[in-house]
Amino acid sequence: MNKIVLDASALLAVLNREPGADRLTPEMLSTATSSTVNLAEVQGKLVSLGLAPGDAWEATLSPIREATAFTAEHAEAAGNL
Repeated sequence: MNKIVLDASALLAVLNREPGADRLTPEMLSTATSSTVNLAEVQGKLVSLGLAPGDAWEATLSPIREATAFTAEHAEAAGNL
């Protein structure tokens, strides 16, 4: 199976059990990754909602298998889309 890349809104939808989040099956999430930029956004949102930083970080990482570094090359490629 191909790797699934989740953005911050998808991660928050999974964490908040929002409608449609169930479309991401356990099999899909078992290969999921998210960029470090998106993880920072989710972390910030959870902390702003009152979660302790450590608990927020644990929750942020829970839906994904790995974090993917967002490099300068990634930023350039994204900016050129």
